[in-house]
Amino acid sequence: MPPAAGRAPALLAAAALFITPLLLAAPLLLRGVPVFGHDNGMLWLPICHYTGTSLADGRLPLWCPHYYGGFPYFAGYQTALLYPPTWLCALLPAAAAVTTLTIGHLALAEAAAYLCARRFGAPRAGAVVAGLAYGLGGFAVGHAFGGHLPILQGMAWVPALLAASDRLRERPGPGRAAAAAACVALLVLAGSAQVALYGLLLEAAVAAAALARRSPGRARAAGAEALALACGIALAAPQILPTAALTRESARAASLSGAWVAEHTLHPGNLALLVAPDARGAPLHPFGPDFDTRKARAFPDSLGRTGYWWEQVGHVGMVPIFLAAAALARRPDRRTAALAAAGAVALAGAVAIGPLVEAGGAVGGWLAAPFTAAGRIRAPVRLLLVVGLATALLAGEGARRLLSVTPDEARFLGIRAALGTGGFLAATLGVAQLAEPGGLRAGALAAGLLPGAASVGLASVGLARGALGAAAAGAVLVAGAVLDFAPPALRTLVGFPKPDSDTLLRGPGSLPGVLRESGGPARVSQFSEYPVFNSGLVSGLEKVEGFDPMVSARFLRVVDRILAEPPSDTRILLYPGQVFERCGEPAAARWLDLLNVRYLLSDFPPPWKAEPPGLRTLTEPGRLPALFERPTALPRAWLAGGVRFVPPGEIHEAVENPALDPRGVALLEDEYPPNTFSDLPGRPGPAGEVIVLPSDRPERLVLEVRADRPAMAVLSVPWSPDWTAAIGPVEVPIFRTYGFLMAVPVYEKSCRIEFRYSPDGLGLGLALASMAGAALVLWSAVARGRGSPA
Repeated sequence: MPPAAGRAPALLAAAALFITPLLLAAPLLLRGVPVFGHDNGMLWLPICHYTGTSLADGRLPLWCPHYYGGFPYFAGYQTALLYPPTWLCALLPAAAAVTTLTIGHLALAEAAAYLCARRFGAPRAGAVVAGLAYGLGGFAVGHAFGGHLPILQGMAWVPALLAASDRLRERPGPGRAAAAAACVALLVLAGSAQVALYGLLLEAAVAAAALARRSPGRARAAGAEALALACGIALAAPQILPTAALTRESARAASLSGAWVAEHTLHPGNLALLVAPDARGAPLHPFGPDFDTRKARAFPDSLGRTGYWWEQVGHVGMVPIFLAAAALARRPDRRTAALAAAGAVALAGAVAIGPLVEAGGAVGGWLAAPFTAAGRIRAPVRLLLVVGLATALLAGEGARRLLSVTPDEARFLGIRAALGTGGFLAATLGVAQLAEPGGLRAGALAAGLLPGAASVGLASVGLARGALGAAAAGAVLVAGAVLDFAPPALRTLVGFPKPDSDTLLRGPGSLPGVLRESGGPARVSQFSEYPVFNSGLVSGLEKVEGFDPMVSARFLRVVDRILAEPPSDTRILLYPGQVFERCGEPAAARWLDLLNVRYLLSDFPPPWKAEPPGLRTLTEPGRLPALFERPTALPRAWLAGGVRFVPPGEIHEAVENPALDPRGVALLEDEYPPNTFSDLPGRPGPAGEVIVLPSDRPERLVLEVRADRPAMAVLSVPWSPDWTAAIGPVEVPIFRTYGFLMAVPVYEKSCRIEFRYSPDGLGLGLALASMAGAALVLWSAVARGRGSPA
C-alpha cells in the first residue's frame, strides 16, 4: 500500500470516482426522472415503499400480507432489512430511495475497486482504470438497468472485502479484523445470496494464494482471517438463519433442475460484448433505430433460449484488457497473483457460458456446484462479476508494471501487451462470429473498439520516459478508460424505463380508490399490465399475485392447480392476470375461495368474451378500472365442525371435489395421527362464527371465536412453521389444512385465539451476532492491554 503521505491524493481520486455515476445520471436527475431498472418497477420500488412506511411506523416488517396472500417478508432475504442503506427508505420516498441506492452503489463499487487496486499495489492511474472498469463496466451498468438492486448492493462490497482482508493479512489486529468482518456482514446482508457466494469464493481463492506465498506469520494471518470471516457470518446470522429456515419450505428446498439453474447463461456469440458493448447492436440507444426494450430482451443465451441483454453484457473494455495482458506478459514479482486472477477470469467465464452447468456431465456438474450452491442458485452468467473484478485488478497490476520500469522495458512490455490484446480480441470476435454468423454489427463494433484501441496504441508505442512520460502514459490510459466506459454507461442510464404508477395507484379513479368505493377489505386478484407488479405493497391491497424466489413450495402447488399447469419449480412469480383469466374454472374457483379472493380488479378490459358465472360487476359497464365481486369467496376465518384425513398426495384432488364444503369440513393430510382430534365429534357443517379483530401489525392476528360445538378454526393465511397460536395463556398447535392454510382446534364455546409470527432462527441469530461483537471487543481490549496496535 502507498505510504500515508500519498493517501490524500488517493482518497481524492476515489472521491472523484464516487461522483462519476451521479454525473452520468445527471440528465435524468435534472429532469426529475427517477432511475428505475426493469425489476425495480416490478419489485424493489414496492419493497422500498413497504419497508420505508413500516420503519417509519417504528416496526420491523416481519410478515407482509400484500402478496402471495401473505409472505415471510423479513426472511425473504432480498428485502435486505438489516442492510443499513436500506433504512434510507424510511427517510426518502420509494422512487428517490431506489434512485439513491442504485446510483450510490455504482459509485461505491467504483471507489471500492479503486481502493482495492491501490491496496494491491496499483499506481493511481491504474487504480482509476480499475475503478471505472468495475463500477461502470457492463456487469454493473447492465444490472442497474435490469433493476437488480441487491446485486448492485452486494457487488460494491466484494472489492472492499478483498482490500480489508489483504490489510488484515499484512498485520493482524482487532481493528483490521473488525473491518474485514464488517465487509463480510455487509456483503451477506446486501440481499443477493449469489453475489455473496461469489465474493466469498473469490476472497477464499485470493487468501489461499496470498498465504501460499507467505512463510513467516502464515498461521497467525490465517487465524485472524478465519476469525474475521466467522465474525462476519455471525454478525449476519440474524438474517442468514431465518432465510435458511424459510428456504426449507420454499420452492428451492430441493435442488433445482439443471436447465433452471443454468438460466441465464452467456451465449458464445455474446462474448463480443466483453470488448464492445454494442457489438450485437445498441438496443438502448435513445436516438437510434434499435431503441426497443422488446428487442433488448431478445439476446440469446448459450442454451438456445431468449435471454435479457443486461444479463449478457459483461463489458470489460479495451484498456483494461490491454493492461491485463501487460500484467501477464512477463515474470515480475507478482506473477503468482496475476496468474491467479487470470485463472479466476477463465474459470468464471467457462462456467458462465453455460453448457457445463446443464444437467448432463458429471465433470460439468462438479465444476459448477460451488457456483450454483448445489443447485439452489441460477443464472451462472452472473459470474461475469468475477470476470469484471479480476480483469479490473489485473489492469491495475498491468499499469504498475508499465509505469514503473525503464522506457525501453515499458515499450517492449507495451508491444507484447498490445499483441496479446489483439490476440484476445481476434479470438473473442472469432468465437462470436462462429457462434452466430452475421451477429456482429460492424458499425457498433468499430464505435465500441475505437476509443480503447486508440489509447492502447498510444500507450504501447511511446510509453514512460521518466516521471513526465509515466504521468503522460497514465493520463492516456485513464482517458482511454473513460472513453471505454462513460458513453455506454451514459446511454444505458439515459435509456432507463420510467414506471409511472402514480396515476393508477393514487389519482382519481385509481385502483385502490375503486376498491375503497366498494367497501371491500377482502383479498384481490388483479388484472394489470402496468409496471408496479407487486402493487399491493404500494397501495395496501392484499393480493394473491407476487414475485419472489422464496415463495412457499406449498403455495406454488396451489398456483399450479389454479393455472391447471404441471408442477414446476421455476414459477417464482405469478403474473397479474393469470389468476384473473382462470377465475371461472371450478377447480381454480375453489382455491380462490379458500384464499378469500373476493374481488377481481382490472385496469384494462377483461380478457373474457362472456363474464364467467358467479361474478357480479360492481362498476358501471365500460368503466376502467373495473371491479368484480366473487360472492363464493370464503371469509378470512371460519369454523368447520368436521375433520377429514387424506393422504398427502391426494390433498389437492380432495379440495377440488365438488362435494366438499370447506365451511363444514377441514381437510388434513394424514401425517397427523388420526387420534389427534379424538375429542372432536367430527360433525360436518359450520360450527359458529369467527371475527377477525383489527390489528396494527401483520405479525399479530386475533380471532374472536363463538362456537356451538368443538370445531377447527380455519384462518385463510398461508401456513408457515413460524406462526404460533395461543388461546389465553395456553399455546395450542397450528395444523396445516387444505394443504396450505392454518387451522387451530377449538373446544370452548367462546375464546380468543392469538396468532403471532416470528422468523425461526432470529433469536439465535441475534445471540450469535452479539457474541461476534463481544469477541471483537474482547480482542481489542486484550490487544490494548498488551500495548499492541488495534
